Amino acid sequence: MHTLLYIAVKLIIYSEKISSIVQTLNFNDVKKTVIFLILVMVCLVGYGQNQIINGNVQVNGTWNSNYEAGIIIGRSGWQEGNTLGNRYVPVGARSGTLYLDFSGFRDRVQYQVGARIAGERYNIYEGENAMGALVQKTHLVFYTNHLGGWTTETIGLEERMRITHDGKIGINTSKPLHELDVNGTIRAKEVKIEATGWADFVFKPNYDLKTLSEVETHISKYGHLPNIPSEAEVGETGIDVGNMQIKLLQKIEELTLYVIEMDKENKSLRKEISEIKDQLKDK
Repeated sequence: MHTLLYIAVKLIIYSEKISSIVQTLNFNDVKKTVIFLILVMVCLVGYGQNQIINGNVQVNGTWNSNYEAGIIIGRSGWQEGNTLGNRYVPVGARSGTLYLDFSGFRDRVQYQVGARIAGERYNIYEGENAMGALVQKTHLVFYTNHLGGWTTETIGLEERMRITHDGKIGINTSKPLHELDVNGTIRAKEVKIEATGWADFVFKPNYDLKTLSEVETHISKYGHLPNIPSEAEVGETGIDVGNMQIKLLQKIEELTLYVIEMDKENKSLRKEISEIKDQLKDK
């Protein structure tokens, strides 16, 4: 409303200035009118192209002068005198969505949403306190359209990424449970994992290294190595890459100890065999 009033005032000012200029020209009334309208349009176009908004912009709501922001889309569910809010919206259900759509040129259809950013608000009302019904949490959701130019409006628009109210990020999943959940393949040149420990404890003198017979018994009974998750466990909960690296290194170091022990036994056996051969030669 303020912008419209401002433009109207500018139009009046420009009209008065342009009218005084046109009146000085030696043209008939028709020509003067045409020139007047052309000059007004030129002024308005120039003003529109260089307009600067020195303040805040809000879409779909009333402005709160105590709130500092650049652009606000939407408004609080609370209004003066409103005591219900979202009381009747089920807990966890979506209570409202605000869209920022991006549309591009299409050869075959007039309108298609090619991408969308959505603010999805969810109700978290709990308890009998009426103010509890007014508390919401907002997810930021990103969509893209994978279909070609034959579709219209939001057909083909699919969610690609979601940031929840508590900072969890989901890619190709709408319910991320961790700081980053990816339903797909990740490709990277390098991945650095900050481990909280390492497997060097295997080389400590007090490490309980199982005998190969004990390892064989465990494999026969459970079908996997000791301290290594089973196939069923991995299928259900996945694996912790950092922790699994430690476990795998632990098994490599255990194998190294087995090999060292076997090498000692082989040397001892070769020595005994050599001594027996010398004894036989003497006879």
